Amino acid sequence: MTENDVRKTLQNSKGAVTLTCDQARALARQLDTLEQEAQLGKSYKQELASQVVRLCAGVLPQMELGVFEGVARVMTAKELQAFKAAFEAADRRANMPSPQLASGGEKKSNNQAFVI
Repeated sequence: MTENDVRKTLQNSKGAVTLTCDQARALARQLDTLEQEAQLGKSYKQELASQVVRLCAGVLPQMELGVFEGVARVMTAKELQAFKAAFEAADRRANMPSPQLASGGEKKSNNQAFVI
């Protein structure tokens, strides 16, 4: 019996449900898998929140990190991903290297001070 069969049995029940040993083992395996995936999701979200807070420190140095850490803790993973993308883009723009020999918008001198 598969996990889907167990799920259908539970969903279609109108009262007490009795599971066979195979059904109970399948349900226990599914619960173990779900617990492992939930733990992996929590770890991912914590790491994502840490990355967002680190990026925030670079992009918005005037913001108190403790405040943003609290905000990041309650954000969903989707919100954290959006903030991470925005902060990474802002960080790239702020730290974009410029060529060393680029003109800084200054006019070229024609050396008139040295004309005799």
